Amino acid sequence: MDSPSDLRVLNTILKEQGIELPEQQLSLFSEEEMAQMIKKDTGIDIRTIDSEKELERVFNKISPEVAKKLEIDTPEGKREALNMVLNKRSKSKILDILAKKDWHEKIVPQWSKELAGLIEDIPEEDRDAFLKYIEDESKQQTFPKTRDGNFESLLSTTKVSPTIINRIIRFTAQDEKKLGVGMGEVALAMFFKNISAAVAAGDLTLNGGEFEIKGFNATLGEKPGDFKVDPDKIKKLGIGLEIGKVKLKSGKIQNQTKLVVDGEQFEPGKLPILLSKKYKNSTDKKQFKEDLKDILLNDIKLGVGVEVRIDKIDFDDINSINKNIALMNFIRYATKEGFTHFLTHDYGGASAAPDNGEYVYVFGTPESMADQLFDSGAYFQGIGINNLRPRIRYKG
Repeated sequence: MDSPSDLRVLNTILKEQGIELPEQQLSLFSEEEMAQMIKKDTGIDIRTIDSEKELERVFNKISPEVAKKLEIDTPEGKREALNMVLNKRSKSKILDILAKKDWHEKIVPQWSKELAGLIEDIPEEDRDAFLKYIEDESKQQTFPKTRDGNFESLLSTTKVSPTIINRIIRFTAQDEKKLGVGMGEVALAMFFKNISAAVAAGDLTLNGGEFEIKGFNATLGEKPGDFKVDPDKIKKLGIGLEIGKVKLKSGKIQNQTKLVVDGEQFEPGKLPILLSKKYKNSTDKKQFKEDLKDILLNDIKLGVGVEVRIDKIDFDDINSINKNIALMNFIRYATKEGFTHFLTHDYGGASAAPDNGEYVYVFGTPESMADQLFDSGAYFQGIGINNLRPRIRYKG
C-alpha cells in the first residue's frame, strides 16, 4: 500500500463485502500532515485559511511532486482536499451544538468528527448555511405538536440542504454507555430548539418531557419471542398448540408452533383470524374475553394495557384484534419507561423500510398516546402465537 489510491481501492473492495475501515486508515496522510507538507512546499499554512478561493490559489502553487504525493494532482483529488480543509471548522461548530444540547462530554468529540465527515463533500455554501442554522438558536425551528409529518418537509423552510438533512437524520451511533442511538435522534436535537438529549430516561427531551423515538420495525422493550403462551390456557379458547418441523428457505429444518382448530393446522400468524372465528362461535363471550385477558396479562405480561384496551377489540375486525393487542404492549412500555412524547418514523436501515422521512408523533398519557396511534399511519407486525409483543412500523 504505497499511495492513497491503493487504499481507496482496498476500501472499495472491503465495502462490497460489508467491511468498513476506520477513517484514519482511508488516507495515507492526515489533515495535519498534509498541511505541513504544503507549508514546507509553498510557505503558506492552509490551516489559517477559510476562504475557498484563497485555498485554491495556494493549491495551484503546490509543486507537481508534492501534489502527486498528496494525490491532489487531478481536479477530483484537488476538490476532495479542498473540501477536507474547508470542512475542518465544521467539527467545532457541530461539537458546540451537541454540547449545548446536553449530549455527554465523552461522546461529543467522536460524534462531531463523524457528523462533520458526513458533510465533507457538500458544496461550501450549503455547508455554511447548515452551520449558521445550528449555531443560531433564533433561526432554529420549534418541533410542532402535529401528529403527522415528514422530517425533510418540516425542515424545507430552512436554508439547510436536503442532502445534509437526510444524511444527519440517518446518523446512528452509541452513547457513553455503549447503548444504541437510532436514526433521527441526534438530528432532532440538532435541528429543533425545543429538543435536547435525554436528562434521565427516554431517547431525548422535548419541551422538558421524556421523548421516545422508534424507527421502522423497532421492538418496544423485550423481544416478542421471549414470552410464551401456556398451551392449557389457549386451549380454553378452542385453539390447540402443536410443535411441528418446517423447512426454511435456507434449507434448515427447525421446530415451529402450529395452531390447531377442529383438527386443522394453521400457521402461527393466523392467530387473529382464529380468535375472531372462535369468539363469534363462543356461547360465553364474556368468559372468552376473560380467558384471553388471562393469557395477555399473565403469560405475555402486558400489564395495565390489557385492562385499558380489551373492551375496545372488535372481534369481527382482524385489524382491531391485531392493533389493540399491540397497543396494550405500547401502553405497558410507555408506562414502564415513563415517556410522555413518542415518535415513530419510517427510517429503518433495512430494505423493507420505506425511508421517506414520514413520521407519527403523539403525546400525553400512555392511554392517550395509544388512542392517537390507533388512528394513525403507525402500525404493527401481525400478532402470532409467539409474537404478542409486535414490533412497531410506519407505512410511509
